[in-house]
Amino acid sequence: MLPNTKLGGIVLAISVLLVGTVAVGGGLAQPTGDDARTSADEVRIVDEEIVIDDGTLTISDTTIRGPGLGEHHIEDRTYAVDSTLRFDGFHVTYDGTEYTFCRITVHFEDIGVHLQDVHITEG
Repeated sequence: MLPNTKLGGIVLAISVLLVGTVAVGGGLAQPTGDDARTSADEVRIVDEEIVIDDGTLTISDTTIRGPGLGEHHIEDRTYAVDSTLRFDGFHVTYDGTEYTFCRITVHFEDIGVHLQDVHITEG
C-alpha cells in the first residue's frame, strides 16, 4: 500500500496541474495590472486568488510514472482535499504561448478525489 503522505502529494500535484490546464485552456487566465504583460509568446498572470470548492475529481484507468514512486495499484479509493497552495513562477505552454503564473494562491475546499484502477509505477 502506498503511504498516505506520498499518495496525498500525488493527488495534490494532479489537482494543481489540472488547475493550470483549466485556467489556460478554459480562458480563466486573464492578465491584470502592470505586472501582467502580454505578448504573442507570453502571458503573465499575477497576484490571483482561486477558490475551488465542493467538487469531485475522478481519475480512472490510468498509469502514473515517476522516480521513487514504487509499484502500486489503487483499485477504488476516495480522498478529501482541503488545502491552500501558494506558488510563484509556474509555467504552462499551451498552443504556442507560454503562460507564467506569479504570486498565485489556490484554495481547495471540500474536493473529493476518486481514484479507480490507477497504476503507480517507478519511472
